[in-house]
Amino acid sequence: MISYSSGIAVYRQVADIFREQINSGELTEGTTLPSYKTLSLHYNVSIETVQKAIGILRNEGRLDVFRGKQAQVRPARAVETITAPPQARVSVRMPTPDERIKLNINEGVPILVVRCAHTEQIYAGDRHALLLK
Repeated sequence: MISYSSGIAVYRQVADIFREQINSGELTEGTTLPSYKTLSLHYNVSIETVQKAIGILRNEGRLDVFRGKQAQVRPARAVETITAPPQARVSVRMPTPDERIKLNINEGVPILVVRCAHTEQIYAGDRHALLLK
């Protein structure tokens, strides 16, 4: 449960609880979380704390949050492994709005950027794993 003396921010503890519930399968893909108010009462924290915790998991790509609706566990996507050439430079960043549309990714999902010579390829971070040779 929540410890106010642990030295870990309460919103991070709440996020850890949700993350563990997702990882364990207690919260499966497509599951809608209770309202912020219900969650705040359940964990005895403020609504703002719940919002911050949900925001962390949204940014990690684990939850979808739509205005006016409750948060929902994001479906897992199949992961494709890509191989980067030895001379490639690889970075991770958040996409621009145009890149999100082009790659059909939700807000909070990072992209992998692979640069080699004069080319640059971008990949959705929730659907690609990178193998470096």
